[in-house]
Amino acid sequence: MRDPITLHTHVIDDPLRLLARRATLPGAHGYDRSAHALRVAAARGVPLVDRLALALHGSWMVNSRATSPVFRRWLQEPARPAWLLLDQVLSDGPEAWLSLADDERSAAAQAVTLLCGDDVGVAAVSKVLALLYPQTMCLMDDHAIVYLGLSHDFPPGEEKGTAGPSFFVPALDAFSAAVVANRDALTALAAAHAEAVLDATQALDRLLWVASYGERFFRAAAR
Repeated sequence: MRDPITLHTHVIDDPLRLLARRATLPGAHGYDRSAHALRVAAARGVPLVDRLALALHGSWMVNSRATSPVFRRWLQEPARPAWLLLDQVLSDGPEAWLSLADDERSAAAQAVTLLCGDDVGVAAVSKVLALLYPQTMCLMDDHAIVYLGLSHDFPPGEEKGTAGPSFFVPALDAFSAAVVANRDALTALAAAHAEAVLDATQALDRLLWVASYGERFFRAAAR
């Protein structure tokens, strides 16, 4: 499957090769396997609170900057309403997200703001949510946010996840629109990817990482 994928103003060529290259990374491979396992667990009725506990440390496999004290805070009662609200708005895929009313989108933004606090950015929250809701979410690293067409100044070099919660809604809007626009091509791409079980949304998310940051990572590793 070599048909290009369009993401914002970018055209991503040879996407199957890029997915395969990403899959050579142990953390990426483990993250994809965990996302599928959590999807199966959700389908079998495992409660959100139990899936959340598993997703937290799984987010470290894609270099989440959240620390274990942050994970502990996220598992405490004050954070529970935020997770439950996000469960309602992220469970049904990008089309459902794009159709939400303004008040629902504002509530989602407030929930992410509560989870971020002063010690963690939106990237860390997104890396947990993408394990819990792979059918909807993307990873909101700094480079990915800029690649999606949003203005954000961040330190050069290694990903640090500096973007704050205000980027959650616009980044997910831009990403969701791209999934919808490329749905057929992404579905075929996900089916052709042999290294892990992905759906269309996950395929685009993985391409987003490679195109926005991963290619320079691979070039640096080859030196």
